[in-house]
Amino acid sequence: MAYRQYNPTDLHGPFPRGVRWLLIANTAVFLVCYLMGPAFQNQASVIVGLRAESAVRTFMVWQVFTYMFVHFGTWHLLFNMLALWMFGVPIEQTWGTRRFLKFYLLCGTVAGACVLVANMLVGDWFTPTIGASGAVFGVLMCRSGKAGCCGSSCRTFAATTGSGGCSAPRRSSRSTCRRRGAGLG
Repeated sequence: MAYRQYNPTDLHGPFPRGVRWLLIANTAVFLVCYLMGPAFQNQASVIVGLRAESAVRTFMVWQVFTYMFVHFGTWHLLFNMLALWMFGVPIEQTWGTRRFLKFYLLCGTVAGACVLVANMLVGDWFTPTIGASGAVFGVLMCRSGKAGCCGSSCRTFAATTGSGGCSAPRRSSRSTCRRRGAGLG
């Protein structure tokens, strides 16, 4: 009888704590907005969706953070959460929940700030931005080979948060980054 070897990344199954709570939070906000109807969605986009007019002129600065939890389309939510699960799970299993959530929320906030500045520069003060696409794209880029665990974006994150650098999954005695010849910088 063959026994399965112990693997510390299996402790939380296919949904580690951070990814699980992000999936729950995004889905819960979507369900509330969907069940309350279009009138509520319009109010939600004004209060928690990211709009340059609201965030800058009326000081609703929380919108740079809250917009990433609001989705109004089923496919929008589905594909964002699918990408979060596919690419976020290995990162969270490698980095741990706290570090992964810091990275995810930082990516979403920076993406929101970029959208805010771009909208102000082109004079588009009233178009709302919603969805976790900015944060998910940050996770996707970190997981990819271009800016993955050995990429400069992760080193920049490690330097700004004091997390000590990126580490590859602990599947062997040698780092995946070192096998690819990239090194950690």
